[in-house]
Amino acid sequence: MRSCGMPPKLSTDQPTFLMCPPTLYDVNYVINPWMVGNVNRSSRQSATDQWTLLHRALGKIADVLLVEPQPGCPDMVFTANAGLVHDGIVALSSFYHPERQGEEPHFRRWFQKSGFTVCDVPRVTPFEGEGDALFEPDGSRLWAG
Repeated sequence: MRSCGMPPKLSTDQPTFLMCPPTLYDVNYVINPWMVGNVNRSSRQSATDQWTLLHRALGKIADVLLVEPQPGCPDMVFTANAGLVHDGIVALSSFYHPERQGEEPHFRRWFQKSGFTVCDVPRVTPFEGEGDALFEPDGSRLWAG
């Protein structure tokens, strides 16, 4: 585990969400059943319109933090997969598919700069953040699949 300072302090007691604008979103490979038949068929404009509405709606009920999209990482918009967060600590994802492994250093930098303590998951253990595990809102249970 690497210490990165104190956990981030937000101005309210609202929930907090991490979002990534879909500026570079695309479907240009297949790593799950939902991508089959959709290579190069996504609409960045539609994704941007949907993202903007979601961002605006979440902003009314939660703190929304942003991570910048990075070239070569079209799936960064799926920020729940970046890691599992609890009490200022993040278990950083160790993506199974090489296509997503390029996201890991970008999310690591973001979490470190944001004051989270980063815990690494060994490469031999594929782990995709809140796509694989999720805490109850009160932190009393961890659900994993």
